[in-house]
Amino acid sequence: MILIILRPRTDESQDVRFAVREKYPLDSARQLPGPATAERSVVVVVVVAVVVVVVVVAVVVVVVVVVVVVVVVVVAVVVVVVVVAVVVVVVVVVVVVVAAVVVAATAAVVAVVVIVVLYLLL
Repeated sequence: MILIILRPRTDESQDVRFAVREKYPLDSARQLPGPATAERSVVVVVVVAVVVVVVVVAVVVVVVVVVVVVVVVVVAVVVVVVVVAVVVVVVVVVVVVVAAVVVAATAAVVAVVVIVVLYLLL
């Protein structure tokens, strides 16, 4: 086999060609894979099935995590709403009790004033 290598020209007057006369071992050349065998086809199918299962499991895990996070957020919001509602009820009860005490104290003062006035007039 003769291999001719063209060297890049730096000058048109130096156009040089080399001839190489060597034998190259064809046995060491990389062999292309032949047609698919049943064994290789089974391996490919198994690998694809494992990848599909891993992807499905990952998607399920992500969905479960998202659902758990949403449930936790909803529960937290409900707890906050309940706490706020309890605080509002407590504040309203305190305001009503204070108002009742103020009304009762005012009534007592008015009653004492009326008694004193009646005592002084009679």
